[in-house]
Amino acid sequence: DVGASLAVLTPEFLADLGIHSFDQALQFTPSVDTVQGDNESNFNAGNLRFGNGQQISLRGFTAGPSASHDFFPALERNDTYNVEQLTLARGPNAMLFGLGGSAGAVVSGIKRAQFGQRRPTLTLQVDRWGSRRAAVDVIRVVIDDKLAVRINALHARKQEFRRYEGVDQKRVTVGARWRPFRNTEIVVNHEEYDTGLNLSP
Repeated sequence: DVGASLAVLTPEFLADLGIHSFDQALQFTPSVDTVQGDNESNFNAGNLRFGNGQQISLRGFTAGPSASHDFFPALERNDTYNVEQLTLARGPNAMLFGLGGSAGAVVSGIKRAQFGQRRPTLTLQVDRWGSRRAAVDVIRVVIDDKLAVRINALHARKQEFRRYEGVDQKRVTVGARWRPFRNTEIVVNHEEYDTGLNLSP
């Protein structure tokens, strides 16, 4: 057995602070340092944000931790609208899972369909720069204890303090949980997204 240093960010924590990206979440974890700036040197953190203005240093490594969704590599621009929780594994132990680097690994748990009925949720956010964000989460049980579906959708327009800079996002994640037999469950998730970036060179 090998000890590991883990930091788990719950959905309640993410919601309380209005966090909607991995880089924002990592600012509230130990041994992490962030450097705001233009994206001229931020390709080192490409796995985390694809060089869009935030450099991450974890335990002194500026390469940044690798990011994954349910242990699958996350190659797209990340957002927390469909994330249940975030787990940060600090240090080289992250390499034991096959996806981590020497700095560590960030693993997100994607929201999954559940058989327990839940009320739909709508989240709205604005800021002083004119940003607008709307996210919806809907779960429906189609067949009791057999089939459930979940839809998470996001429409966001983020404006920066520099005029004409920002990010537009339209995303939707559809998930399903099917229990054909008592001891067998099949869970699937699929995401479609369209993002537009206008950032300083």
